[in-house]
Amino acid sequence: MEWEVINMSEEEEDIIRRMHKLVGDKWGLIAGRIPGRKAEEIERFWLMRNGSDSFKSNRMRIISIPTPTPTPTPQQQKHKHNS
Repeated sequence: MEWEVINMSEEEEDIIRRMHKLVGDKWGLIAGRIPGRKAEEIERFWLMRNGSDSFKSNRMRIISIPTPTPTPTPQQQKHKHNS
């Protein structure tokens, strides 16, 4: 599938970049800040400019992997019980 090129003014691009940094891929919210633009246009523009890798890296920052709690050594357990 081939997309038609979407031209944006420098001001629109700046708004998209700043809003994406703030709210992520909430295209409807971003489009609400740019009169005459639809969410689908904004998303397509973003994908054409930045590719889908930007979504992956953005999502990886949001996902937090819990750190396992270290198991106390026998000495630490013995010390804890004697306290």
